[in-house]
Amino acid sequence: MIQKRRRSSRRKRTVLLPLILILVVLAIIGACVLFFLHMRNEKEKPSEILKTYLSSIESGDYEKMFELVDSGKVSKKDFIARNQNIYEGIGCSNVKVKITSEEKNQLSYTVTLTTLAGEITYDNTTKVKKDDNKGTILVWDDSMIFPELTATDKVRIYTDEAKRGQILDRNQNVLAGSGSAYSVGLVPGKMNEDSSVDLQTLSSLLGLSTEDIQSELSKDWVTDDAFVPLATISAADEKLQNQLLAIPGIKLSTVEVRSYPYGSATAHLVGYVSGITAEDLEKHPDAGYTSDSVIGKSGLEALYEKQLRGQNGYTILIEDEDGQQKSVLAYQNKTDGETLRLTIDITLQQSLYEQFQKDEGCSVAMNPYTGEVLALVSTPSYDTNRFILGLTTQEWDQLNNDEAQPLYNRFRQTFAPGSTLKPFTAAIGLAEGTLDPEKDYGYNGTSWQKDSSWGDYYVTTLQDYKPGTPSKRVDLLRQYLLCKGSPRTWSRQVYRRSGSFWFQSSRTV
Repeated sequence: MIQKRRRSSRRKRTVLLPLILILVVLAIIGACVLFFLHMRNEKEKPSEILKTYLSSIESGDYEKMFELVDSGKVSKKDFIARNQNIYEGIGCSNVKVKITSEEKNQLSYTVTLTTLAGEITYDNTTKVKKDDNKGTILVWDDSMIFPELTATDKVRIYTDEAKRGQILDRNQNVLAGSGSAYSVGLVPGKMNEDSSVDLQTLSSLLGLSTEDIQSELSKDWVTDDAFVPLATISAADEKLQNQLLAIPGIKLSTVEVRSYPYGSATAHLVGYVSGITAEDLEKHPDAGYTSDSVIGKSGLEALYEKQLRGQNGYTILIEDEDGQQKSVLAYQNKTDGETLRLTIDITLQQSLYEQFQKDEGCSVAMNPYTGEVLALVSTPSYDTNRFILGLTTQEWDQLNNDEAQPLYNRFRQTFAPGSTLKPFTAAIGLAEGTLDPEKDYGYNGTSWQKDSSWGDYYVTTLQDYKPGTPSKRVDLLRQYLLCKGSPRTWSRQVYRRSGSFWFQSSRTV
């Protein structure tokens, strides 16, 4: 019995010794850190400590800010949350400070910072004290954020959304503008107690998984009376609306969305907008975008994003605990986006799309006298409105896996004009008398040069030419030159042969 007790005692000592050592080491490290902070702050002037404190706002180092202050009864967690919510909420950046007076126990200074609503400048005063652990520190309360701010006040930012500019054709027809849709959501308190069947039905109608729907319903902010948005549907789809409204708890709310009246006919030209991503925010850090913004993703919507989006208006103010306005810190008027008017003729654009929508190619129509582009089509295409309403996973996969590549913008690619321009070159040669359509030039092989003065340069072809035998290509070229059929038929034959451009003109070329 005595031996067993001794062994047990030895085991306890064996386990406790490493723990004690670890605690001792941690205590020493903590003491060293506090000593370092103390010595650093003792050496630094109060003005330098204040500058370090304010510079930490831009870097988002709120823990460092806390180490430089006496926050009174405010906990570290509450201090960090208060400062972070306010400074990041107003889009604070470019913080500058000017010390106007430095006394033994007090600093007076002027702060200038940039926000979503423009620049804010204010004068402030902060007390300084000695702390046994931290050394020289600042005495903090809410007025260090803004002089008028108290612990019970709130800083609010109100947004006045700028209207995105329209995209019009040459005849003022709207190619991209404002439209209406329905936001589909659930009100949990109005759902059936056993909603499993209803969720299955909703899942099939919206193309969402039941797990995704349940995930939205289980978020912290959701209450019985809350509207939980799930998807956006077309306002014109009455059949789907009726099917959804038959499900208990479903509510439809009208929302404004970007609309593309001509859908697939203008998809690659006009493009589409979508909700901004984290990557977009990183690319445009100072452009005034927020997590709720939309941004042009392709086509003219992306190319002219800056002109189309405009600038939101913002008001930053302080409200008391009763929600009453105390003061306005900054205000900026909104500026609506510009309207773009194109040279495109939507009637011609649609006509081109309808004729070639199943072909893999691009089509261009231009005014030969002014150079204006009247139509610009890439086929096959896709409906941009589906991106606004939200694609299901199945629809997205179908677009990406389609061998015809409907998302591929063909008129932005580089093509070798090749045979398309041969009739025009030959026509010029005939008009100038430098070409004889009946002459047999006697080429053979797959490469040719006029004479040795061309050096290493040869014209190469894919077909072998035999002397004295008219080639199929010469016959085809002669047919083009003779303009068999109408000019429009000829142009379409050239397009279908080259897969490149379609020239349409009311005059014979």
